[in-house]
Amino acid sequence: MKIKKIYTIILIFSIISFFVSACIRRSDLELIPRMRNNIVQTAKSLVGKPYCFGGKGPTCFDCSGLVYYVYKVNGYNIPSTTKKLKKIGKKIKKINNLRKGDILIFKINRKLWHAGIYIGNGFFIHSPKRNARVREEELNKYWRKKFKMGRRII
Repeated sequence: MKIKKIYTIILIFSIISFFVSACIRRSDLELIPRMRNNIVQTAKSLVGKPYCFGGKGPTCFDCSGLVYYVYKVNGYNIPSTTKKLKKIGKKIKKINNLRKGDILIFKINRKLWHAGIYIGNGFFIHSPKRNARVREEELNKYWRKKFKMGRRII
């Protein structure tokens, strides 16, 4: 009789746990697109800000500083250097698998790496170089050739 009660309690607990976890996962999934859109909207709001070496915002940015700042404003604590950004989150190997808000990592030459934020539809936002401004740009042939990976945080 005691064993039957224990099994019944375990069964009830398991059923309740299943439904609670299913609800949590569903609500989390509903939040993810909103969080990605927030990342994109923050990045878009910075278009036109000037480049400055080592800049982490809010008045000027280098490439990794822009990524760092956008994520920071949205509540994420990520590294502020491209070298460290290459190692965080989930690695995305193909451009076609990118989602809004993913971090893009490019290898420009043997020593120079570059970062940006994917905003969807084949476009990204980045702080390109000295004497330039944060801008939205297409993932054209040049950038596709330099693309090394995406990193998914959300």
